[in-house]
Amino acid sequence: MQNNGISASSLANLTERLKSKTEEDRQTAERQIEAEFKTLSVNVRESMKSALATIEDAMRRETATLSESLTRQARLLNSGLIRHWLMVGLLGLALISGLAVGGLGLATLAQRHVSHLRQNLAYMSQEKARLETALKQLESNTWGLSLVETPEGRFIILPQKATPKTGWTFGKQPAIKLE
Repeated sequence: MQNNGISASSLANLTERLKSKTEEDRQTAERQIEAEFKTLSVNVRESMKSALATIEDAMRRETATLSESLTRQARLLNSGLIRHWLMVGLLGLALISGLAVGGLGLATLAQRHVSHLRQNLAYMSQEKARLETALKQLESNTWGLSLVETPEGRFIILPQKATPKTGWTFGKQPAIKLE
């Protein structure tokens, strides 16, 4: 082997130092990487917490806005519904009132008409009784005679079992004597 001025022990020593230095550099690099990962992890966590808080705040605001909007719309719908049913109720009440007043008016009119008809019937019954009495009196005064006019002429109808005798006069007028 040639000697270049470096001995095998120095070379072994150098190799050992290089191994040791490489090991130290690797451990340092691992610690630094680990520290960077921890820092990165903390930063990511904080960033995620911040983003989550921002999202939660935005969701709260949107939820509140949506809730207010829904509440407003529900109130409008409720007031519209109440107004609608109130109008339906008032129209129904007006219709029922109109029917009741109209029915009462018709009943009053019918009652007056019936009362008027009863009065007319009572008057006509009295008039009939008066006329029947007058007819009986007239029949008794005329001895049962009736006057009839037909297309063949005028006739005096005598009561049954009466016999007419002509040629008589009453004053200067001709007369028929009944026997």
